[in-house]
Amino acid sequence: MTTFSSLLVPLDGSPMAARSLECAAWLAQRLEARLHVLTAIDGERPPRDELRRLRVSERHWPHIEIHQTSDPPETAIIEAAARYDVRLVVMSARGESFERTEHRDAEQVVGHVARSVIEQCPVPVLLTPPRYREVLPWERLIVPVSGAWACEDALALAAGLACDLDVAVKVVHVANPSATDEGLDLRARYSDALHHEYPGQLDELVMRALPLLPVKERHRIQSVYLRSGDVLDRLLEIVKGDRNSAVVVGWQGTLSSGRAGLLKGLIGGVASPLLLVRRLARRLSQLNTGEEFE
Repeated sequence: MTTFSSLLVPLDGSPMAARSLECAAWLAQRLEARLHVLTAIDGERPPRDELRRLRVSERHWPHIEIHQTSDPPETAIIEAAARYDVRLVVMSARGESFERTEHRDAEQVVGHVARSVIEQCPVPVLLTPPRYREVLPWERLIVPVSGAWACEDALALAAGLACDLDVAVKVVHVANPSATDEGLDLRARYSDALHHEYPGQLDELVMRALPLLPVKERHRIQSVYLRSGDVLDRLLEIVKGDRNSAVVVGWQGTLSSGRAGLLKGLIGGVASPLLLVRRLARRLSQLNTGEEFE
């Protein structure tokens, strides 16, 4: 069985939402996964008519299980994920409402439906951001790490998915010399740290996330990049320079107003899809050693 054996794509008929379907269809084909499409409408239409309204290409119809509901979208998505044993939700950060919005800022890059799903759904969410540009197939998974447990979970999941997709993993840590936390970024304030102690600490962080993974999955990590400076600026540079990639982000907390500025900055600034992995409940404690995505 692959990392994601069943995928769910919620669609609302908008062009922005429809773009996520192409990415999901490619993943489902590569992973030999079941592909569910969910639409929230009043009443019920013949499946073919509804797929046309949702802008789904006819070439995908034979591989889709479509589900129609009259429930509120965010509730329907979370319930459908449990009902159909979904392992990954693939959706647009914004849907039809965003296309009618004239004034957009960092707080508007994630709509209320996507936010509810990201915060409440127990499975990872692959988000196509507002600037999304389809580049398939993927060649790399980029994983930002900070030392937080959520980042370790994301890295472990990325290694398994990379093995399934036969792609490489690029691990990135951006050292913030002005950070006040103890740990990796505290060491970065010393002039020689980036060349001596810091790389060793980063290697230890990476390996700490992988102790239970098969060797073939560990070997998918082909590069570890260390950068220094503003975290968001450096991450945007790295992601924008690697078009054939997806970004795997470990995070915790909420996307409410004034929160998760780094994560929202990534969602609003990149054209690559973002696989969001919330911290797993199995963690009993957390070591904070870098800027969080909260």
